[in-house]
Amino acid sequence: MASASTTTNYPQRLYKKGKTPNQQKSMSYYSYLSNFQIVEVGVGNDAWDALKKSSVGVFPRLYELDFIWSTKVVHYLLTHQLVVRKNYEIWSLIDWQPIRLSLLEFGEITGLNCDMFDDGDLCKVDHKEFWAELNVCTTVGPSLNELQLVLGRCKNWSLEKRIMVGRLCILHIAIFGIAPTRRIPLECAKRVLDFEAFERYSWGRVACKSLIHSIKCVSYDAKKSYTMEGFVYVLLIWGYEAVTGLGEQYGNKIVGAEVPLLSWAGSRKWFVSDDFIRQEKIEHEDKVRVRPFFSHIDENLVPKWDGELEHENVNHLIRDILDDYVNRKAWDLVETSVTKRTKRKESIPMNVSEDSANKDKKAKPMGDGRYNADDNDTPSTAMLTMLKTDRKSRQHEPQYGY
Repeated sequence: MASASTTTNYPQRLYKKGKTPNQQKSMSYYSYLSNFQIVEVGVGNDAWDALKKSSVGVFPRLYELDFIWSTKVVHYLLTHQLVVRKNYEIWSLIDWQPIRLSLLEFGEITGLNCDMFDDGDLCKVDHKEFWAELNVCTTVGPSLNELQLVLGRCKNWSLEKRIMVGRLCILHIAIFGIAPTRRIPLECAKRVLDFEAFERYSWGRVACKSLIHSIKCVSYDAKKSYTMEGFVYVLLIWGYEAVTGLGEQYGNKIVGAEVPLLSWAGSRKWFVSDDFIRQEKIEHEDKVRVRPFFSHIDENLVPKWDGELEHENVNHLIRDILDDYVNRKAWDLVETSVTKRTKRKESIPMNVSEDSANKDKKAKPMGDGRYNADDNDTPSTAMLTMLKTDRKSRQHEPQYGY
C-alpha cells in the first residue's frame, strides 16, 4: 500500500526536476567574515576578547577559524527548495529527501538565544551622547560605513565604548547581514549601551528572521548574480549538518567545538551535486543520508513565531518523515513547478515583526521597532495534534518505494 500522503499533499518543488537554474555568477552577500578584520584591529585586543565571550561571540570566533565558503553547495540548497507557505522556515530537497531550516535548526547551529521576544523588555537608555561621538544622527541606527570610520579613530576610547562599537559591528555584519549603507534599527542598536539588555536579547531570532526573509525574496534564476542578506554561513553549516555525506566530504570537521557553526572548517573541494548524490546512493542502499530536522520530540518540532502561517502540506510531510514513510516518488510525479513567489520587499523590513505577513491582523507598535498583532506564542494546535495522531494504523503497512 502506498503512503497515506500523495503528490498533492507535499509541498511542491520551487523548480521542476531537472530545471533548477545554473549558477550564472557568484552569489553575492553582505555578511563577509573579512569585515571583522577591521573590527578586531579597531577595537583593540581587550575589547575583541570581550566580544568573543559575549552572547554574540560565535561570529568573531568563526572569523578566526578562517572558514572556507562554498557557493556551489549553498546554491544547490537554495535552488532545490520546496515551496512552503511559512514565513520563517525553508525546506530543501536532497534527491527525494527533504531537510528543513527553521528557528530550531538555526538555534542549534549558532547557539544563539532564540527565545520568544519579551514584549516588556524595552531598552530605555539615552543614546544621544554616544551617537554624537559616533557622528551618527540620533534618530537612526548606524550604518557599517559609519562604523568603519569610527573604528579608525576609537583606539584611545575607554574599553566600554570600544566594546559598544564592536557590538554594533556584529549586529550589522552578522545579525542583520545588510548592505554597508543600510542602518541597524535604532531600538536594536541602542541595546549596545546596556550590557544586560544586550546579552539577554533574542539575537538568534532576529538573525534567523533576517536570513529566511532574504531567502524568500531572492530570484535564483536571474541572469545576473543574486544578493543575499542575513548571515549566509549558517546555510553552509546547515548543509554539512543535515546531509551527512556533505559534511564528510566537504566540511572538514573540527572535533570538540561548542556549536555546529564552529565545528566545520570547510574546504575547496569541488562540489558536483549529481556525482555526490550518485555516489551516496551507491554506498548507502539507494539513499542519501540526511537529517531532516534537528529535533525528534514532537512538542519541539514546531518553532514558535507570532502570526506564523499554517501550511497543511508541511504538516503532512513532517508526519511522514517521523513515520519514516515519505513517498520517494512524490516529486517525480509533479508535472508543474512553482517558481513565482509572492512579491516581497527586497530587503528585510527592520520595523516589522514576524506576524506582519498575516494581513488579516492589525499590527500594534511595540516600541522597540517590532510589531505584534496578538499574544499567541504557541505552536500550531493543528500541527501538534497531527504529530500526536495514533500511528498504529499505519505501522504494518509497507513503505512506498524503498
